[in-house]
Amino acid sequence: YAPPFSENKLNRICELWTEYPSLLQGIRATITYPLLGTIAPDINGSCILREDKSIQKWAFEKYLIAYISKKPVMPLIAGIVETPLARLFQRPVYTKPVSNYHLNGCCIPGARKLYVTAKGNYYLCERMPTAARTIGNVFSGIDRGTIREIYVDGYAKASIADCSCCWAIQLCRICYALCSNSEGVDISRKRLECAAERKALEHALEFYCELLELDSRGLDFLKNFILE
Repeated sequence: YAPPFSENKLNRICELWTEYPSLLQGIRATITYPLLGTIAPDINGSCILREDKSIQKWAFEKYLIAYISKKPVMPLIAGIVETPLARLFQRPVYTKPVSNYHLNGCCIPGARKLYVTAKGNYYLCERMPTAARTIGNVFSGIDRGTIREIYVDGYAKASIADCSCCWAIQLCRICYALCSNSEGVDISRKRLECAAERKALEHALEFYCELLELDSRGLDFLKNFILE
């Protein structure tokens, strides 16, 4: 969802499922903003904020109308709304504080996916900034030392002061792709992402409660929602 931002773009995409039902039947889609740094500053790139009128608010408004009227939700809207709602529905609930937390929304480096450049270098995934440290190459294999130093111990050390006192720690989706540079973690950039993530979670929690107030069983289907 690139600038110039317009709700008309989103509405037009939704119309495609109505115009081509046989072609798009059963197909779900999602949409996100480009990562910071991938759009030239002179193309209104500063407007990429996850808490603006944006995708989230647009989708919540459309979803609420369908929810109240008990009508089917357009696939694009469902793809935007139901994943964050499912994360809230399926969130772990503890009776007492836990002593360890996962590294935000980070995957296990080199385990789930791997991105290989034309030169044979390995990155954690295709979303990683080109300035980020590689985790090996096709000639020498996975560099476990770099993974531990930069993407496990380094990330934890840089993040623990902020994360240990953050109310959103168990719901956070921030990952390496959003805050990595050649040195490891760009903590200044990560804090910008943290602020946006907390705001998005706040909106999602408000919307989650609003839906349950309207129908306490209306989100039961999220129990079987598959989160990737």
